[in-house]
Amino acid sequence: MDFHQQNRGQQIRKLFDECLELNEVQQLEFIANANVPSSVKQHVSKLLRITGSEIELTQKVIESVQVSLDVKPLKANLKIGAYQLIKPIGEGGQAEVWLAERSDGEFRHQVAIKFLKPLHDQKDLKRFHSERALLATLKHPNIAQLLDGGELGENRPYMVLEYVEGLPLLEYGLLKKFTLNQYLDCFSQICDAVSYAHSHSIIHRDIKPSNIYVTLDGVVKLLDFGIAQFMSQENMGVQTLPMMTLAYSSPEQVTGKPISTATDVYGLGLLLYEILTGIRAQAVNTSIPTEVIKEITESTPLLPSEVIKTIELSRSYGARDLQGDLDNLVMMAIRKEPNRRYNSVVMMAKDVKNFQRGQSLIAAGDNWSYHVKKFVYRNSIVTLTSLALLVFMVALPIIQYQYQKEINLQKDKVAIAIKEVEQQKAISQKTNDFLVNILMSASLLVRQDDDTFLNEVLESAEKQLTNGPQEKTVVSANLLLQMGRIQKHLGNHEKAVDNYSSALSIFEDTNDLLGKIESLGELAVATCETKDYDAANSYMLQAENISHQLTHPVDVVWHQHRMVNVMNNLGRTEEATIKLTQSIDLLKQHSLADHTLMGLLYEDLSEVSKSNTLALAYLEKSLFHTSMQEGGKNSPSYFARLMNKAALLNEENRKDEAEAVFLEAKAVAEKIYSKDHPKYVNLLNEMGYLIHEAVVDKPLGFNLE
Repeated sequence: MDFHQQNRGQQIRKLFDECLELNEVQQLEFIANANVPSSVKQHVSKLLRITGSEIELTQKVIESVQVSLDVKPLKANLKIGAYQLIKPIGEGGQAEVWLAERSDGEFRHQVAIKFLKPLHDQKDLKRFHSERALLATLKHPNIAQLLDGGELGENRPYMVLEYVEGLPLLEYGLLKKFTLNQYLDCFSQICDAVSYAHSHSIIHRDIKPSNIYVTLDGVVKLLDFGIAQFMSQENMGVQTLPMMTLAYSSPEQVTGKPISTATDVYGLGLLLYEILTGIRAQAVNTSIPTEVIKEITESTPLLPSEVIKTIELSRSYGARDLQGDLDNLVMMAIRKEPNRRYNSVVMMAKDVKNFQRGQSLIAAGDNWSYHVKKFVYRNSIVTLTSLALLVFMVALPIIQYQYQKEINLQKDKVAIAIKEVEQQKAISQKTNDFLVNILMSASLLVRQDDDTFLNEVLESAEKQLTNGPQEKTVVSANLLLQMGRIQKHLGNHEKAVDNYSSALSIFEDTNDLLGKIESLGELAVATCETKDYDAANSYMLQAENISHQLTHPVDVVWHQHRMVNVMNNLGRTEEATIKLTQSIDLLKQHSLADHTLMGLLYEDLSEVSKSNTLALAYLEKSLFHTSMQEGGKNSPSYFARLMNKAALLNEENRKDEAEAVFLEAKAVAEKIYSKDHPKYVNLLNEMGYLIHEAVVDKPLGFNLE
């Protein structure tokens, strides 16, 4: 495609959009003074004449039909169930969307209500009902949720949707001055949402920038499933042009061939193209349907890197950053033949992550030189060292004497490194042996039916540490930290403080920075529990004063997590919220997929959130990251967070959803706890309370047996 033709198309569109808000006289003056070629001015003048007459005629027809059918128009303050309309916020071919607010006095909550327009046929009605049914099956943090639905008069359905307060993705990225990695992170969230829909046998079929918003806290939301379909639905290959946006359609959509998940892969490719370049991949220089269809089916767009060489793009990256891997990734997704694209959205998302990590891409094929280059890029130090060693070996006969001392020095460094590795292995092994011995002792005491076996085990372990070798090492300090955590878990906070203090003393003697920060943080948390707030503040200040020396992002975030616990106890929730947000951003910036940490951070955010709606959103993210940890959904952490979610839903009076979550928690508990375990008993109590509350309304679908 000739890029100059693309530029002419942009000029036409820009001038046309600017003229739409002007009257006819102002339009003529504005076009005359515009700094564009005369051919562009003539084209826009013609479009404005056609558009004006069409709008006038269409409006008259609509008004006439509405009067004849006695259709009452939607207006502000109109009540729809528990909600009151505020203002229109969007309109499509067959539907209009209003912002509304809950008006029954229970609580304040804004939603978006989508209405089918009064002038519709049976196909429109069927499509609207289909969209509502599809959304009811989708529960994902990156998909706008269906909350309710109903009918306004005869054959005029509506659906109540989660109101996404934010900006369109492209606008949000420019406002926040996104880096390339931040754009790709947002795109990965979109891929997660589409992949989730595919896993529920749903194809979106209308992926485009206007259907993707970013909330004020940076969460990407996929909107508008108006033309989505279940994969099992009949006539999947039939899709008429008015149902879709032509500029974002795939070859199979415009030619009436079968639709599949590859159609959404194509849509994601078009979206990524526009995210990276700021320009559409197709339908740039014409809006005539026959020409657009020919372009979609026959023409290959310019490479993204070639596009941004020829335009002024206000981004933090350039053509060199896109050249090669990202060009290949995008162009593979938008191949004309569906079977030559990525075979799933998951594989496309994996390639995005591969690019961010500097790894080889599926889109690059099996070229051996490409894989060698990627290896060198990822392992530049190892590669350069190997090359230097090769040169050294070739020159060895000549320079052997001069470099003998240097060789010996390098050998010493290698020996030191090996020794350090062995020491770390020994520490790990000793720690493991110690804990195994404690567990063995515990099992013996259990067989003796000793009611105090756990305290005796802990006392025995403390004696081993206290009366062991006089030289206290990092091994001892780490074990004391573990003992402190066990005591804190049992509610013995004073003993926990003693253990942490002993560990801190050893870490100070061995000048172990990470150990000192960890001990001070644990002391701050534990002294909060004993109500010694002065001591907690002192420990927290000491930890903060040396935390700037930490270099690894994961170590920094663990420290921040401990500080957040202290701040929560001290009532400093706003500071805690800021630290949590910074911690999540830090992990994302370094592409660190630490699911344990992310699960904890989102759980903490849920606890400090001022609204239950936001708390539930954060808990959903926490549950996702918890499910990705070892143990997955069958773990105590996942169970505990399910219980928190159920409690929040119950507070929101969303009884049916709370019931479903309680049932899920019960299934997990039956796998990991005995039926007389306190946590299992507590679960049954909570479920019983929910049943008691629901007696006056309707019986719930579970029993406690």
